[in-house]
Amino acid sequence: MAYHKPTDIDGFITQMAKADMRIKALLAEDLVLYLNDSENSIECVDLGLLVDGLIPWMIGSHFKIAQRALEAFTELIVRLGQDFNAYTSTILPHVLDRLGDSRDTVREKAQLLLHKLMECRCVSPQSLLDKLTNLMQSKSKDIRSTLSEVMVLLFEEWPTKALEKNCILLRDALRKGIADADSDARKHSRCAFWNFRRHFPEIADSLYGSLDPATQRTLEKERDSIGTNAGLRSISAVDTAAAQRARARAQYSSMARMKISSGSASLQGQYAQQARAKKISAVSATPQQPPTPERRIRSRSGVSQSQPTSRSTSPSNKLRDNFGIPSIYKQTGTIPKENIRNTSLISKLPRNESNERNAIWITPSKCLWH
Repeated sequence: MAYHKPTDIDGFITQMAKADMRIKALLAEDLVLYLNDSENSIECVDLGLLVDGLIPWMIGSHFKIAQRALEAFTELIVRLGQDFNAYTSTILPHVLDRLGDSRDTVREKAQLLLHKLMECRCVSPQSLLDKLTNLMQSKSKDIRSTLSEVMVLLFEEWPTKALEKNCILLRDALRKGIADADSDARKHSRCAFWNFRRHFPEIADSLYGSLDPATQRTLEKERDSIGTNAGLRSISAVDTAAAQRARARAQYSSMARMKISSGSASLQGQYAQQARAKKISAVSATPQQPPTPERRIRSRSGVSQSQPTSRSTSPSNKLRDNFGIPSIYKQTGTIPKENIRNTSLISKLPRNESNERNAIWITPSKCLWH
């Protein structure tokens, strides 16, 4: 059968029932191009007939035709806006089914369609969340992963007031997504968590506290890198309160470092004083040993050893006073050479009966021990 390109929406509706797959593929491609051009009119006898004709294409086995059907619905949503609400309940279950398609291109088109439904407010949060939470239990990891991505878009597109009635439901969905067996589902759920926290910080913090430490650290890393992920807005850019808290923490940290650096000298001085006090107390507690005669002689400062006659405790004075021995020192402090070898003086001295050895001083620098 020959194919004639339609020039209006009614012409597309007339040919959509044809069974030839080749014609369906050409018709679907031309329909997307027609709707994409804003100068083309979408007025027709019954727009519902167009929607009813696109649904079999969307759920069919031919992935190219299904992809074109999703694109056609997306273009209709852009053109109609909230007027598309009348058809949302009809197509939404089928769009969600396509989220688990084996083809990446089909899943992406289904996700884009959901995004447009939320962006144009063509679906209520309650109706969408009811279906999303049911699909979170799906055995298909592709469906769970894509639904986690939809959660990110949901928190970005809808205001807090539209979500507050379902905040507990959203929290439970996030909890399941963060613990999902699929790595992509966990990653998208972590991104969705920080968007969720922007709306409900107390509930998000309670959920965060219930997670294990390893999951908490992974969430923190995801927050640091969330600004570089495609399709996601940076949390720090939209969460003003979080940015202010971060600046305050940085200021307090800087002030603490300044205080530590400025007080280091005084701290060192205090430590030095304490060390000196401990040392003085330790020295005072140690019993002093009586100095030896040699130390007594050498420890007296200010007196020259070459002038023993200037001291009352010089060896010559002790010999003279105790034993009546004349001093071998001259007034000038010199010692006659002949007297140095004279050791007869030693024999005249009485021995001490104790075990201690007595020192007999001959010169200020030499002594005899016996």
